[in-house]
Amino acid sequence: QIDNPEEPYFYDAVGDSELVNLAPEITSSVPFPASGARFGAAFKNCLFLEGGVNNATTLYFSNPGKPDQFSSLDFLELGARYGGSITGLHAHYDMLLVLRERSVDVVTGESPNFVSTTLVSGVGSRSPKAIVTVPELTGVLFLGTDGIYLFTGGLSGGSEVNVRRVSDQVMKEVKRFTQ
Repeated sequence: QIDNPEEPYFYDAVGDSELVNLAPEITSSVPFPASGARFGAAFKNCLFLEGGVNNATTLYFSNPGKPDQFSSLDFLELGARYGGSITGLHAHYDMLLVLRERSVDVVTGESPNFVSTTLVSGVGSRSPKAIVTVPELTGVLFLGTDGIYLFTGGLSGGSEVNVRRVSDQVMKEVKRFTQ
């Protein structure tokens, strides 16, 4: 409490030993790594951001419960794979779906040991806003480059993952708006 906000000086009588929180370690809080991020999602109490146009195959994640604090080694590099640039992120149950130009990847695990795996190759998306969870289908619909796809299942509890195109009956219309 500052009793007189017009005074140019304020005396803080609390000693350093009485302060509750210590500053984070130097590797636990680095400058914001993804200033050009285009896509983000909250997953497992972390904020996930793609690296932006110049770093479009890197996925950064924040410290758990601290969406504005990133550690120096908390990122996943997806660039060595066939999939291309990240085009969208979507959290679904116990996984984070990572849409890419030519693949769909999935992030699983717990911070800081997240793991990325390619779920399906040859199916990609260029539309980050065309992905939605559909409770009636217990899955996720997304617009791919060659149709509309349905992702169902999961990676834990014996569930079977399935990604299939569901737009075969309306392919004329899909070709028109995906080109």
